[in-house]
Amino acid sequence: MFKIYWFIEQRPINKKIRKVIESRSQKPKIINKIGFYVYHENHLAHLLPIIKHLPQDSVEFITPKINEIPKYFDRTDIPVRSSLDLLAVSKKYKCVVSLFMLPPTWLQPRANDDTEDNKNLGSHYFERLAEKNVRMVYSLGALPWNISHVMEFYDYLFVYGPYEEKIYQNQFGNRMQVYQIGYPKFDSFFSNEPMKLDFEGKLNENFQTILWLPTKEHLSSISKYSNTMMDLSKYYNVILKPHPQENPDFLKRIKDSKIILVNHHDSAPFYRLADFVFCDYGGSCFGALYCDKPIIFLSPDNPDKDLTNYSPNSPEVLLRNESLVITDENSYEISLLLQDPNLWREDCKKREDLRAKFFLGNYGKSGKRAADFLINLQ
Repeated sequence: MFKIYWFIEQRPINKKIRKVIESRSQKPKIINKIGFYVYHENHLAHLLPIIKHLPQDSVEFITPKINEIPKYFDRTDIPVRSSLDLLAVSKKYKCVVSLFMLPPTWLQPRANDDTEDNKNLGSHYFERLAEKNVRMVYSLGALPWNISHVMEFYDYLFVYGPYEEKIYQNQFGNRMQVYQIGYPKFDSFFSNEPMKLDFEGKLNENFQTILWLPTKEHLSSISKYSNTMMDLSKYYNVILKPHPQENPDFLKRIKDSKIILVNHHDSAPFYRLADFVFCDYGGSCFGALYCDKPIIFLSPDNPDKDLTNYSPNSPEVLLRNESLVITDENSYEISLLLQDPNLWREDCKKREDLRAKFFLGNYGKSGKRAADFLINLQ
């Protein structure tokens, strides 16, 4: 049993927070439902395809917000509870599904305290929220992030396929159960559900479409390749969906160009429009592979400046080694490569083998598989 320390940094301890602290030794009341923990809107794209296969009265959302429920929950009829309210009355779920064990802003580790309890504050928080914690892995890229020590506090991991299962088994042994479910976020891609996008009138029907999905900061291709992509936008539809945490200063020049800049919580609908997907690092390349789209990797300078998310052993680096990689910024040369039928005919064969390597082959049915597991777990 962990001894839990709760540190509230530079904030008045209001009545609810005081109750959270005082109730930590009480036996919790169990909520016989599945809680889905959401601290960012884009989590919904990963979780709703699972939730749709669960009985509505068996599901609730959990938010770490204190003062108000985020507006993005208005898209659903599912009840939303604050984690602060739950812990204040010593309640926990039978099971909580989350994308990552990130503690809320009202609960922060104490500075200069290297004790295990202080370092593992996030996992303690989730232990108080659920009897069983399940992680829906949301990216196959960024290996250092995905194998960080917090993973060992999960009871179950939902992963995309066999390659990822081996990663976690090699890293953590039998400390949690790893379950292959596929990629629920893209179920709608294979079921051809109608898309609701507000910019399709901007697409030139005579152009092929490039979907540009960079990651953030040092691993992002935006600063290096913005001129190149603006040149390509003269002859291609170029849709740029930046990382949600990207520095907005990098996007100022893009806004005045022909590039279609989108700010949407879910990238999945855009893959259906793409003839080519341009990536750099992170997990977007695996979305392209899952949807069997031609992948072009751009090459930001000095990716090793971000060792929180980059590793030479990360799966997207392996995929880069099997794909077309662009190192220079010559838009004409890139355009020639895009129009080379022999290149893409050979690439199509490679993608078939790579999809079998990385993914469970239940395309369009991943959310149902995850939901069935959660029902059985209940």
